[in-house]
Amino acid sequence: MVVDAREFELCEPVDMAVSTFDSVNHIMSIDGLRAVFERVHAALTPGGRFVIDLNMEDGFMERWRGAYVIDKPDEFIVAESSYDPEERVGAAKFTWFVPEDGTWQRNSLSLTQRCYDQPDVESALLSVGFREVKGFDAADLMSSRQTGRTFFSAVKE
Repeated sequence: MVVDAREFELCEPVDMAVSTFDSVNHIMSIDGLRAVFERVHAALTPGGRFVIDLNMEDGFMERWRGAYVIDKPDEFIVAESSYDPEERVGAAKFTWFVPEDGTWQRNSLSLTQRCYDQPDVESALLSVGFREVKGFDAADLMSSRQTGRTFFSAVKE
């Protein structure tokens, strides 16, 4: 299925939905985030669980700044990222070169992410009918590399 997360529908409900690697940070408004949560809520069976992770402010401040290069014999990648704390938006641009037919082919990708506060995420989950909403700091669950990432768990009654 390829569809906008704010609009998807399933034929049959499922017991669990998982969204990882800050996917919902790409939803750029709280109304859009709430729409995703509504669609997930509708897709779950009663008692079904929804688990997501989001980049939080500390993560954007730590990881979304500057540039780095990956230089290998079969690929060359430049990644640039920035975070605007006033707008609460992170922007990243990736440019990579790969050998193809004897020459290097250039590719690029740009993306943006919205930074949400934990209370706003929890409130949005509750507003669409989820219960048992809990946030877990990834630094407490994983390695220190996960600073600024929060996992959320919610249950459909």
